Amino acid sequence: MTEYPKGLYAGSRASAQTTGTNRSGLYRLEHLPLFLSRQEPEFAAIFEAVDALPIDDTHCHVITDQDAITTPKRYLERIALAGMPMAAYFPKGVYTEWLNGDEARRHDLNRMYDIQGKVDGVTGDISQGVFIKFLVKELAQFLGCEATLDAVIEARNDRGRNYWAYVNSLFRDVNYENIMLETGYHEDRGGEAIARFEEAILPCRSNRISRIEEIQREFFHLDISFDEFEQRYIKRLHETLDGNGNFGKKSYGMKSYLLPFIGLIRPLHDRDPARVSWEALRSSFNKLPDMDRESAAEITKDLRRYTFTLALEECLKRDMPMQIHAGDGEAPDVVLRNQDPFYLEEVVRFDRDNMIRMPKLFRCMLAIPRSVRPRGSVTFTPTATSNSRSWNCIGLQVGGANDT
Repeated sequence: MTEYPKGLYAGSRASAQTTGTNRSGLYRLEHLPLFLSRQEPEFAAIFEAVDALPIDDTHCHVITDQDAITTPKRYLERIALAGMPMAAYFPKGVYTEWLNGDEARRHDLNRMYDIQGKVDGVTGDISQGVFIKFLVKELAQFLGCEATLDAVIEARNDRGRNYWAYVNSLFRDVNYENIMLETGYHEDRGGEAIARFEEAILPCRSNRISRIEEIQREFFHLDISFDEFEQRYIKRLHETLDGNGNFGKKSYGMKSYLLPFIGLIRPLHDRDPARVSWEALRSSFNKLPDMDRESAAEITKDLRRYTFTLALEECLKRDMPMQIHAGDGEAPDVVLRNQDPFYLEEVVRFDRDNMIRMPKLFRCMLAIPRSVRPRGSVTFTPTATSNSRSWNCIGLQVGGANDT
C-alpha cells in the first residue's frame, strides 16, 4: 500500500497510523487525504468500529472469469451494462459480430454502424463519472498502483492470471462473511459457474436464492396444457425450496423480476385468468421477439401474476424471503416507470382473503457499490441488495427471517 510522507495528516481532525503492526483502520482511507482532513475526531473511532464488522450481503450475483483479462474500455462497458448495453445500440447480432470479427469485418461494420465511435462515446462519458473516479482511487489503493484507469487495469490484469485468487482477496479485503446468491443471473454458464464462484470466495458462506423467471423459462416454451404447466411449475417450486432444485442446492428464498415489466402487481389466486393468459402465450409465443416490450408483457401478465402469487405463498409458508426487484435494470427491456415500490402495496399489505397481512420481516434495500472490487457491493443499513453489474438497485423483501 502507498505510504504517504510525514505531515500528510498534519492539522487534520482525524488522523491515521498507517504503518506498523498496530496501524489504524484508517489506512484504508490513506488515498483520500483531503476527505480525512475534514473529519471530526469521532470519525476515526466510528470508522474503525464499522470497518471491523463482517459483511452480510442479502443479494448478489455470480461472477465468472470471462473478464479476468480486460481493457480499460471493455471494463467500463461491462460495468455500465445496466444503463449502457452496447449491443442494444445496433441491430441484433451486429455488436457481437463486431467484437469477434477479424479486422476487415470490423472495418465494414464500423463503416455501416459507427460502432467504435459509439463505444468511445459511451465509455468516455462513463469514465468521467464520480463513481468511476472514486473506483479508480479505491482499486489503486488495493492494487498498490498509480491512480489512473490504465494503471489499475494493468495491475488488475496481472492479478487476473490467477483470477480466482484475486477474487478471493477482494472478498477478504472487505470482510465478506455471508452472501445470498441469486442464481437467476449466471452469464449463461449454469451450475458449474455458480459452484466455482462459491468455492472461490471461501470462507465467505453462500446461501442461494432462486428467481421465479428462471423456473418460468423452463416451461413457457412448452406446448402443453395449462393444467400440466401448473403441476410442473408447483413441483419445481417445491424442489427449489425444499430440495436441491437450485442448481443442485437448496434455496433460502426467491426473487421476482416482475415489477419492471407489468408495473402494478396485485396477487392473483384465481386460475382462470392465468389459464386464458397461458392460451394466449401458446398462440403467440413465436411472435413475442418481434413485439414491443409492453405488448409482450401484456400477453403473459396474468400468467406471471399467478405464478408469482404461487411462489410468494410457498415462501410465506416456509418463512422464506421473497425479494422483488424495484429499481433500475437492463435497458431496453425494463420499463422504468413501472418500478414504483408503491405498486407492491397489495403484495405487502393483504393476504388472499383481503385481511391485513400480519407483519413479517419487510425491508427496503439500497445498494451503492463501495468499489466494485468483486463487482459486487457492501451491505448498507438496514440491508442491501447488490448486483454484479455494479449499478444502484432498490428492492423490496416480503416475509422471511431465515437464520442464514
